[in-house]
Amino acid sequence: MPARILVVDDQPLNVRLMEAKLGGEYYDVMTAPDGRTALDRITQDPPDLVILDIMMPGMDGFEVCRRLKAMPARKYIPVVMVTALNAPEERFRGLEAGADDFLTRPVDDVALFARIRSLLRWKLTQDELLSRQATSRAFGVADDEVDVADTPARILVVSDFAPEADEIEATLAARHDVAVVDGLADHAVDGPAAGCDLVIVSLGAAGFDGLRLCSRLRSRPETRDVPIIAVVDDHDRDRLAKGLDLGINDYVVTPVERNELSVRVRNQLRRHRAHRRLRAEYWNSMCAAATDSLTGLYGRRYLMTHLARLLDGENDDGHELAVVMLDIDLFKAVNDRHGHLAGDRVLKEIADRITASVRVTDLSARYGGEEFVVLMPSTDEATAAFVAERLRDSVARTPVSLHDKGVEIDVTVSVGIASRRPGDDSQSIIERADQALYDAKRIGRNRVVAAMA
Repeated sequence: MPARILVVDDQPLNVRLMEAKLGGEYYDVMTAPDGRTALDRITQDPPDLVILDIMMPGMDGFEVCRRLKAMPARKYIPVVMVTALNAPEERFRGLEAGADDFLTRPVDDVALFARIRSLLRWKLTQDELLSRQATSRAFGVADDEVDVADTPARILVVSDFAPEADEIEATLAARHDVAVVDGLADHAVDGPAAGCDLVIVSLGAAGFDGLRLCSRLRSRPETRDVPIIAVVDDHDRDRLAKGLDLGINDYVVTPVERNELSVRVRNQLRRHRAHRRLRAEYWNSMCAAATDSLTGLYGRRYLMTHLARLLDGENDDGHELAVVMLDIDLFKAVNDRHGHLAGDRVLKEIADRITASVRVTDLSARYGGEEFVVLMPSTDEATAAFVAERLRDSVARTPVSLHDKGVEIDVTVSVGIASRRPGDDSQSIIERADQALYDAKRIGRNRVVAAMA
């Protein structure tokens, strides 16, 4: 996928070599000779990913990464650290600073590009969610960003090599709820994995295909977004690259180093929880934008959009469609006599009765003020009239109770019905239902009237 990558290194030869590799894969390459220049460029013109050398004069790569991850608007930019050092403590320092991966020179091209593709896919999704969050915030329906707590998680370890599984369990069990399965891949997917916060899979297992298990985890709805950390031999770069392309989120090499595993697990859990919070926030904002806050029914804009789709030729299933429009009779008198809070209670109660009277497949909406509309797909006029009459009778027979005031308010509704005709669009069928509603009001209210054929 096209992307802009910033290469930060004080050695011109390393920069030219990385430029050639990345350019050969059609990435747009930016460069910086030191940490301060890199931070300035990230601030002014942020890249999609940073490849960062550690050993640089003035400000080393660890400090550059820490400062980058402290920038609220830039902290989701993935960072891959590259160095000649391969000590476990160096990898630990890099991960602690916020790096997403740590590669040792000479860099294996297969592993490098697989990791870049994996991180860019994640960033693309994250950017889209952040964009939607910004839109939601502009509408006033998104919360401010909060820190994601490092609370205990449910972790599944899938490995048929007992020493490896025992080491992982011993590392994580003090803080997390860890379950180990010995390679029954179907059991791991269909049972414990569905309820886990993170899965650790051995790619070098003898008794099952770890890559196939990762693929299945990614293909099933209940585990599609669960983070996967692979355990892989340091020399098995082809299998690692395949795993990254299949969707694993991170990896540790054997023999597993405890501190590194702990940090990678922590980082993946934080990322997953932040991602899940953004998705939930987006869904809540969509619900808030599409629904009426008082009644919980859909709003007018959603109603008209959905009705247009039902009537559109591409979505027309050839079945009948009825539109039921109802209005609370003399609603102004309710507000004048009992107050607007009582009027709101009446609106909410009528909405609840509408929901209770129609089918799950019907769409109920607050059209405006005290008017409501129900779309009834695959419904003829006679059936719609029967449902409307049942609803009208329910409202008329049962007053709305204001329990806190000991008051009962008698309410009635007038109802108009229109059935789809050939050539109808959303406006024409709504206008006929509205005219039928007007006729019901004109001839005495508290009745159901169907539009003239």
